[in-house]
Amino acid sequence: MDGSINDNEKRTNALRRRYQQTTSNDELTKNRKNQYTKAKEGYQAAIKREKIRSWKQYYTTISPKNPWNEIYNLANNKHEVSKL
Repeated sequence: MDGSINDNEKRTNALRRRYQQTTSNDELTKNRKNQYTKAKEGYQAAIKREKIRSWKQYYTTISPKNPWNEIYNLANNKHEVSKL
């Protein structure tokens, strides 16, 4: 599925609402449920890919001597925010 995480989230939520509101037609309900499940799977896969990409990017920026320094500083709010 192409697009950003936010676009995927909005599309998945819209399909979920459409599926939940369909009560009168069983065939239409089944069709919309299938659309929603496919969109949800794509959205979850996109989140997983983005998390992995983000961690890989973060890992390349930290010091190779002691990678836990950055995590410790972030957890204890001792991280300096770069000023633009």
